[in-house]
Amino acid sequence: MPENGFTIEVNDREASEALAALLRRMEERRGFYQNVAELLASSSRENFRKQTAPSGTPWAKLKAATIRERTRKGQLPLTILNTNGVKDGIHLQAAISQDADNDAARVGVLDQDPVRHYAAIHQFGGTIPIPARKGRIYRHYDPTTGVTGRKFVSPKSDGARATEVDIAGYMVTMPARPYLGVSAEDEMEIMLLAEDWIGL
Repeated sequence: MPENGFTIEVNDREASEALAALLRRMEERRGFYQNVAELLASSSRENFRKQTAPSGTPWAKLKAATIRERTRKGQLPLTILNTNGVKDGIHLQAAISQDADNDAARVGVLDQDPVRHYAAIHQFGGTIPIPARKGRIYRHYDPTTGVTGRKFVSPKSDGARATEVDIAGYMVTMPARPYLGVSAEDEMEIMLLAEDWIGL
């Protein structure tokens, strides 16, 4: 070694161990994707609470007829995509599920869930054809005059008389009310999760 020179000794054990740990975490990514799935599922449930799309756009409001019908049935409080106050109502929020593997995070409604038929139409909107069918209406019949009234009555009311009727088919248009998706805030949080996962 020269008289006025110097020596640099590099000990890269810690750096090598850190790099090896980083590579292992990049190979075993399921934990990261599980964190992402939990974040997105939580955000989807929050969209139900706020009644907005992931973008923050408010959902289309319920029609007046829907509000009247739900109020009449005691389905309160009124929320857009859940029918409250009934045991067997539509509870789409509760059907949100999550899953993850080494390559992806998945959030949605399971195929076997009873509300899966409602999930897509509410997410994307669309038109539902309601076929023509037979129905039955009840009006009051007065046996003394032989006259059937024009107003509808309950089937259990005194003097109720049933009449078979044809009900024409019609179309129901459902507005899109997206509840699944990735918001700008979610994107930022996913970046933080990624940085935390690889130890940056």
